[in-house]
Amino acid sequence: MRKQSFALILAAGLLPGFTNAQDLSGYWTGALDISGQQLHLALHISRDGDAWRATMDSLDQGAEAIPVTSMELNGSALHFDVASILGSYAGKLDGAAITGTWSQSGRELPLNWKREPAPAASAKVELLDEKTAMEDGRKYTQWFYAGKTADLWSKFSPQMQKALGEEAKLKTFRDQVDEQAGAETKVTAETVTAAGRYQVYRRVAQFAKAPDGIEVEFSIDAKGTVGGFYVRPSAQK
Repeated sequence: MRKQSFALILAAGLLPGFTNAQDLSGYWTGALDISGQQLHLALHISRDGDAWRATMDSLDQGAEAIPVTSMELNGSALHFDVASILGSYAGKLDGAAITGTWSQSGRELPLNWKREPAPAASAKVELLDEKTAMEDGRKYTQWFYAGKTADLWSKFSPQMQKALGEEAKLKTFRDQVDEQAGAETKVTAETVTAAGRYQVYRRVAQFAKAPDGIEVEFSIDAKGTVGGFYVRPSAQK
């Protein structure tokens, strides 16, 4: 059966695109010049098999572990997206430097990165315990399926809410999923995995109109706030 066409990705997670021998892993810093004011950024990239994991920090704004939602490296050409702030980057990797352009809200600005030694580890990040993360993940998933999008919206971080714009858009997306997939019939996988300051709840299930399965994922911080969310056809066979 043809996989469903819907996909909403506002999440941390595995980033496809490790297709060559160049290694992006490490700690990178850069700065945007916005009307003469420097906005300093940091990028954390790690390799996981044939995929990348990455987060971005906005150092001057005190924003940490912003999820990078997709990353591809083709030859020396690098592209990544940061869905929660509606940003994207395109550049060229040359050893310990990346030169390119940051795009956000219709603006394009030069942004160059350089690889640097990682800063000393800070105090241990507080994590939600696995049991609570599992319970919260199940609850948030059921809210989404049941159309309780106002309740789910209240748990989204400010960055997540900004990315979607309004709760009505979440409801529209939920209705699309319900129309195309129907009711959940069988859960085939359910996990909780720590990633940075988040516990990531992932659920794969079969549906009446989507027997190949659909994946739902929530990234949940120590306060139960959702910092990442996606729904998409399952990649499992």
